[in-house]
Amino acid sequence: MYVMMTKIVFHGMTSIHNLDFDLDCIAIGKHPSSHIGSYDFGTQLSRHHAVLNWSEGVWWVRDLGSLHGTYVNSRQVTKETPVRVNSGDRLLVGNHELRLWYETR
Repeated sequence: MYVMMTKIVFHGMTSIHNLDFDLDCIAIGKHPSSHIGSYDFGTQLSRHHAVLNWSEGVWWVRDLGSLHGTYVNSRQVTKETPVRVNSGDRLLVGNHELRLWYETR
């Protein structure tokens, strides 16, 4: 099973962004090497905030020790224990909401 395309919609400080990915690892944070968050996230996003990894046919998110936390549908994500992210789930990174949609084949 492989990921076809992943769409992530997030509410930034000034607008809503729609991003499409065909990667198996997506970095979230203010660091310039991040895929999401190098712009329009305000102050509650860490430089290396969280990472999404494609494994076992689903996405998993892991917090990277961020100051303001990462949540999946109100469940806090820790550095030690990745949390499964189903298509349509709500991610909260800092104080910004992301929605992730994907299909598998």
